[in-house]
Amino acid sequence: MQKPKTSEAQRRAVANYQEKVDRVNCRFPKGTKQRIEATGSTINAFIIRAVEKELERIEEAEQTPTEPEQDFSDVPFMN
Repeated sequence: MQKPKTSEAQRRAVANYQEKVDRVNCRFPKGTKQRIEATGSTINAFIIRAVEKELERIEEAEQTPTEPEQDFSDVPFMN
């Protein structure tokens, strides 16, 4: 019988890591990879920062109460 290439401990460590992260595959238009690399960032780090920033913006907007619209129908110059 052939010996496995990775130890049982290594396989457990990989499985433990995979339980702690979500894996998402996405596709971008040609040239996007080069544009990201030109920023000096890794693709993974760039995407993580962009997604986290957008999620924070969305969540903040959801928590900010919006003022009710005022009715200006009784103001002559606002009609």
